[in-house]
Amino acid sequence: MQVNNSEKELLAKKLEEFQFGCLEEIQDNPFIVLAGEQGSGKTHLLCSMASIMPLVILDTEFRGHTVVKKWLGTTKFPIYYKRVSNYLDVLTAINASYKLLKDQQFALAVDSGTDLQQFAENRYKSVAKMEKIWPQYLWAIIWDMCDSIIDSIRHKGNILLFTTRMKDEYAGDKATGNQIPRIYHRVPYSADIVLELNKDEKTPYTLTKNGYHLQQKHKFEKRLLLPEIIDKIRKNDLT
Repeated sequence: MQVNNSEKELLAKKLEEFQFGCLEEIQDNPFIVLAGEQGSGKTHLLCSMASIMPLVILDTEFRGHTVVKKWLGTTKFPIYYKRVSNYLDVLTAINASYKLLKDQQFALAVDSGTDLQQFAENRYKSVAKMEKIWPQYLWAIIWDMCDSIIDSIRHKGNILLFTTRMKDEYAGDKATGNQIPRIYHRVPYSADIVLELNKDEKTPYTLTKNGYHLQQKHKFEKRLLLPEIIDKIRKNDLT
């Protein structure tokens, strides 16, 4: 690729200004996914984040309010709740969160992140004035729309949480008998921590992805708050 003179000048200027990052100054703001079937306690667990910082919950399913109400007045920090039904709703709520909490680190939860890709698809079809997604569906645009949500939170030093439903896993056209998160396919890769929840109150949370250490498939008792689990994973204190 050829580089013109203006680009050369820009590169030269950026080179003069370039500095390597200082790891000690980079704030740890993990991306956390809580996966499980309906009624497994995903919304309840994410609400416990308000014990250490303000929490914003964007509810795509219009039923999280019943759980959130139980936490009001019990946490050290406030919980801000908003129902969202499309991609622009999500963007508006995120920008409103920046405006409200500009001087604080906060956690933002999309409950459920399963709906994010569908929101992006619907927005794409609306802007492109398309009725069908095939054969002109540009997945790179959809994925970029989803990634922009994730990046906008993380690049500003805030914690991002997605809840997600589960779906049957297939190898080709055959079911494997396992279940996997039903979510935009890059999310499990991008996430730092993935916890799977079960409806059975006696079944502990299962750590299925650990971006801090090699240990996975660890179990956490349900008495623990989410910040406590995150702290144990960070410190590798999995006992």
